[in-house]
Amino acid sequence: MRVDDYRLEFLNSLERAESKLLAWGLVDGSFSADEIGELCEKFLEDNDLWSEYGDEEEFQESVEDVGLLYGFRDGMRQRYRTRMGETLRLLARLRQLFPQHLNSPNRRWQAAKPLVGDFRFMLRPRTVPKRNLSADEVQQRIEESHILTPLQRQVLAHILSLSNGDVMRLANFQVRAAENILSQLRTNRCSGTIVCAGTGSGKTLSFYLPAFLSITQSIDTNDRTRCLAIYPRNELLKDQLSEAYGQARKLDSLLQSKGKRKLTIATLFGATPEHEGYFDYEDPPAGWTRENGGDICPFLTCPSSDCQGQMIWRTEDRRNKIHRLCCTRCSTTTEHDELLLTRQRLKTNPADILFTTTEMLNQRMGDSEMSHVFGIGTARGKKPEMVLLDEVHTYSGVSGAQTAMLLRRWKHAAGVNPHFVGLSATLGDARKFFATLIGESDSQVEEISPPPEECDRVGMEYLVALRGDPASQSSLLSTSIQTAMLMRRTLDTTNNNTAPVSGVYGSKEFVFTDDLDVTNRMFYNLRDAEGQDSWGRPDLQSHPNGSLANLRNPQLQDERLRNLFGQSWGLCTWLGHRLQNRTSAMRIERTSSQDAGVASNADIIVATAALEVGFNDPEVNVVLQHKAPRDPSQFLQRKGRSGRRIEMRPWTIVVLSDYGRDRLAWESFDLLFDPELPPRELPVHNRYVLRMQVVFAFFDWIATRMRAHASMPKGSVYRDFSGPADQILRNDT
Repeated sequence: MRVDDYRLEFLNSLERAESKLLAWGLVDGSFSADEIGELCEKFLEDNDLWSEYGDEEEFQESVEDVGLLYGFRDGMRQRYRTRMGETLRLLARLRQLFPQHLNSPNRRWQAAKPLVGDFRFMLRPRTVPKRNLSADEVQQRIEESHILTPLQRQVLAHILSLSNGDVMRLANFQVRAAENILSQLRTNRCSGTIVCAGTGSGKTLSFYLPAFLSITQSIDTNDRTRCLAIYPRNELLKDQLSEAYGQARKLDSLLQSKGKRKLTIATLFGATPEHEGYFDYEDPPAGWTRENGGDICPFLTCPSSDCQGQMIWRTEDRRNKIHRLCCTRCSTTTEHDELLLTRQRLKTNPADILFTTTEMLNQRMGDSEMSHVFGIGTARGKKPEMVLLDEVHTYSGVSGAQTAMLLRRWKHAAGVNPHFVGLSATLGDARKFFATLIGESDSQVEEISPPPEECDRVGMEYLVALRGDPASQSSLLSTSIQTAMLMRRTLDTTNNNTAPVSGVYGSKEFVFTDDLDVTNRMFYNLRDAEGQDSWGRPDLQSHPNGSLANLRNPQLQDERLRNLFGQSWGLCTWLGHRLQNRTSAMRIERTSSQDAGVASNADIIVATAALEVGFNDPEVNVVLQHKAPRDPSQFLQRKGRSGRRIEMRPWTIVVLSDYGRDRLAWESFDLLFDPELPPRELPVHNRYVLRMQVVFAFFDWIATRMRAHASMPKGSVYRDFSGPADQILRNDT
């Protein structure tokens, strides 16, 4: 459904009416059939839609057909709730049901422990930047401050084109960022641009648009790194790599028609293999998965938007040193002159855009075989001109100070004056913070962000705080587990072609915790609750009934009374989810420091901070936070993982106990979802930081001295100094 669909506007009016009761904790309200009919008739009249719908009944059926309005029987009467209203009612009535509660007489299910003592709910429109600038307006705006060549005008048109033939429209802040970046690149001095906008608003494009305009104009036969893209998380790097690769491929035919080569991209992090021969060992390189006929690439999925399949490097291509990946689902391939897959090839032919991490930059600056990739020891015209620092807010505290000093060391070692671009959705006093990070004065940094008048209020989002019931003596983890089980089943189903599919509620859920131990307990307990063993396989021996969600099957006994108490999930079965015995269809996966990658076909992902930034799955619609978030900035990033499409109506749920920080979060509910973000500090003068950086600076000095003597052996100073002392000091002569 499109965001301007009239049915969504009608749903807005119904939800606003329901929220008046829900905000007071009253969840049993509903609309009668007559009320719904009158509201439909009034809506059609007010919006002059009689030509599109024959009568109010046809309009009401169209709303029900896409799963926006849920009808149920209350005795002899037909009643209605929105999907939001019924979901919140079921959340408020969660109980810790086990098979013995339903397999016993005397309605023992009524004695099951209640899991939710109270809840607070907020319904509000989503705020997004207006994207109202056409391609012609964008070109005109950019040319006012930066003269575009004929090639760059064509590059701009290709980047803004969409696969369906339409043309992308940009927001004002994106164009302002592009103007500023292009202008600063002409000054040939170190400067910075920090782009601050909400998650999913298009910050990344505000960098890659001017980056591609600059890179394509300078592409020649010389292979050199023109842009460094530095990421704080591997998952973020992988996600942005896919997006940048797709954008770059829009330009292939244009560049070839102008006699230029394609724009090349490479990675340099833990999953980048040293060379093709590493795959001949018994185990493949880190992150790669061996399959029949090749190895699955861990950092790129199929660039085709409607596939998302895994990309395999076939053994035949690898042995012939052809860097080509093939999709395991469709015929999509990457070509040898587009993506560099090994470090050995990167050393020989640096890519235009290099995706890397701060740790790799720190280690390889002193590597005489790799340092030229970062512009160290190269001629003045062969140095990176742009540096992207995504999710800048993650570079805070002592670790952020280490990154700030690393960037200073790199600028000194390479003798480079690049333009730094930072992206973040959650920064207070962003200009000062970014200037400290890149080691420049405030006057050299420009902050770009969309003001309120450039934003639209569209759709709705649902914000819920659930307080566990302390009187029931049940674990708060049980509340989070049952909440996760319910919420996934209130989203669209993916395996039932006859079920209503809205397209605005998604089909995935993320569950976050702030403690690795709790993450592991949540992960395995959630699988157990879904009737699965530790490996995610159905465990019918220990769980003959399958998932605990099956105990809410409307077909079981006492359905009318169970529905009254919220123990019959008729909404879930109406949406196409199976609640039958011996079934456990949900796929539960985990993303943390213990796991590599994100399972693209998972229904629920239990995660730590490893997944809170940059992972852009358009099907995620629920973010569940177990206990009060420790860092408001991190929480806003987690919240931003849901509702990536503008038409979606995301849920953000926080499960709180009655003690400690949770109680404070409950009492300040208004600040929980809109926290004040204090300015972040970078302790670049911290003695601990300076002592470590002195050691690294010594590494850099040794590497510089060794590069000055051609007779010195090639290698990595970092690797040598971090190795065993007996090997470093060994005299082979």
